[in-house]
Amino acid sequence: MNRSSHIDELQDESQEILDIYYAEQMSPGEGAWFIDVYQDEVNECCHLNWTWTVISKKRIEIDDETEDDLPAWMIVVDKPFSDEVVCKAIEKWLQDRGYEFRVRMISLDQAKGSGLIKKLKKIDIEEEKRSAIPMEKAMKELDEEKNKRIADLIEQRKDRKKVFYYEGFYGSLAADVESDKLIGKIERINENIIYEGKTVRECEQKFKEAALRYKKDI
Repeated sequence: MNRSSHIDELQDESQEILDIYYAEQMSPGEGAWFIDVYQDEVNECCHLNWTWTVISKKRIEIDDETEDDLPAWMIVVDKPFSDEVVCKAIEKWLQDRGYEFRVRMISLDQAKGSGLIKKLKKIDIEEEKRSAIPMEKAMKELDEEKNKRIADLIEQRKDRKKVFYYEGFYGSLAADVESDKLIGKIERINENIIYEGKTVRECEQKFKEAALRYKKDI
């Protein structure tokens, strides 16, 4: 289905307003300009990348083209850029073809997204999925890095003592002056499992809990 056929259907359905939008970053008052304008319903039905292109005469002159060379869906205006100029240009294009729609400009954020915009959004989402680290995985990696740093610190401590034994595991203990806590780790295993507390008894309890969790997982 072409543009005109679907616009006919919209008019038959008594639709009065066509919402349009564009993706380019444009400043009001630009003299040599063009934008691709999207109308979601027309794009979706007609499988279009965009619906209209509105272009200024100055832009045509710079590109060394003539209006006669342009397709019917390219609309030429002789005014600096503004949203109002774009809306009026498309309204005139529609009126010249017997349609009575009013045209309303919406932001890209308000639009459903169609045509090329929809394809670009899909690519962005798929790329984000490929490159993004799930939150759970990211938090786990942060915890692992923290545990490794503390475990390395415990290994280097001269006052580190192996003071706990439970279910076949040994636990160490050292004083951490900066945090005003006692810290320790399960010794003689390949993982960095640490624990901390204010008292020896608290650290012993946490060591036992950590040892049981580790034994259950292996």
